[in-house]
Amino acid sequence: EQIVKWAIEENAPEFMGLIHEKLVAMYTVAVRAFEAEHHLWQMKLAGREPSIETYDRVLVVCAVEKNLLAVGRLMAAMEAVGKPPSRKTFSWLLHGYVKGGHFEEAGKALIKMLDKGLYPEKMEITMVLKGLQKNLQKTGHPELYLN
Repeated sequence: EQIVKWAIEENAPEFMGLIHEKLVAMYTVAVRAFEAEHHLWQMKLAGREPSIETYDRVLVVCAVEKNLLAVGRLMAAMEAVGKPPSRKTFSWLLHGYVKGGHFEEAGKALIKMLDKGLYPEKMEITMVLKGLQKNLQKTGHPELYLN
């Protein structure tokens, strides 16, 4: 953050995209979804288009924290720049939801993936169903699991 302030003070716009890209990487490693997404948008505003891998990493962090609005914004942004979410993107999203313990959202993402004609690995289906099964045992409500 100090480097960003320095670059602004020194009027060094040519470095802003790179600086924001590094901050995105730092915040994704730290699992700080809000900050990672913020710097991804700042990176775009600075004229540096994020790679699909960068979008994927930010999506994972947002999924871990169950930041559904950010996930929606990022997926829409990928579509808007002509890089629709791939099987790999959905795979990362599923892993993020599972890591965060958000199995209902993982189930919805799995269904959305299938609706788009993308087929998950068997391990991913198993992860989601096992998580939903654990929730079923805790809550006793089978609707989510059956859906």
